[in-house]
Amino acid sequence: MSPINKLPLMYIFRPHYSSYWPTNYRDLENNNYQNMPLKKISGQEDFPKQAAPWILLSNSQFKKEFVPTDWWQSLALIIHSNSGHDSLDVVREEINKKSIPVILGNELRQKSVVQYYLQCLMDAWGEIPWKQEWDKRRQFERTLIWRKKILIYGNGHIGKLLASILTLLGAEVFSIDPLYPTLPKFEGDLKNIDAVLLCCSLTDSSYHLVNQVFLEKFSENLVIINAARGKVICEEGLISILKRRPNWKIFLDVFEKEPADFQKWPKAKENGSVSQVKLSSHVAGVYRELPYESLKFEFDILSHFFSLSQTSFLEKYKAQLWHP
Repeated sequence: MSPINKLPLMYIFRPHYSSYWPTNYRDLENNNYQNMPLKKISGQEDFPKQAAPWILLSNSQFKKEFVPTDWWQSLALIIHSNSGHDSLDVVREEINKKSIPVILGNELRQKSVVQYYLQCLMDAWGEIPWKQEWDKRRQFERTLIWRKKILIYGNGHIGKLLASILTLLGAEVFSIDPLYPTLPKFEGDLKNIDAVLLCCSLTDSSYHLVNQVFLEKFSENLVIINAARGKVICEEGLISILKRRPNWKIFLDVFEKEPADFQKWPKAKENGSVSQVKLSSHVAGVYRELPYESLKFEFDILSHFFSLSQTSFLEKYKAQLWHP
């Protein structure tokens, strides 16, 4: 096949910028294009009347109406800076019809999301008893990850790394993922499970996977962590059962509807107890260097897109290709 760098000038379009990017992110991103055969499109009004080759920069807020209908036929590449790809499901047909390569940002957030899960487990099973003076009792009321039975839903880049780390720490890990039918099914008693970590994509099979019927099967002591997709959990079902599970510890970073209504969740009691539900605002994948890592991620892909043959380009990024 002929080298991709022989293609004519291409347009490039980012229809949505994440609100947590720094104010100069657009300018820094524009600098990425200076020495590439690219012309930036700022909105639909900038699309030429006649379709021409172009590249889409998407994220979890993508909507089909962002792109003119007749322009899907000339789309050459999608760079999706998130690992979750459910926002692209609305254009699955267009992607398949044209065999448009979609490069996912798995590598951008993998380690930060895994660290979020680990931090939550550490919090759930024993915060460090910080002191201002020497404590002769030297008590540390914690339980170890060692020998814990942990159920991970999701065997993608995040689930696999989590399973590896937790196994090294001595946990007994069970991985389940409907997207990987070759994985063994969990045949044990859910009452023996100590923690459920939700790391799966949002699909028809994972929607409201964690509902009241499912939750009734677990013991009086359980940790649930969700930094994947909010709609994997039926929130009303979880809130309902929490009234009968005072020892459960829940860590949620994503919600059925965002921005989320934090007021609906149980709060700590007035006696100074810690709330059994801890909430964060979709930050599991966020870290200080993320904007600059994202720019580098995008720059590297574009550079290879214009310098490699199509076969070599797809081979280089095969681990990050989405196969809808």
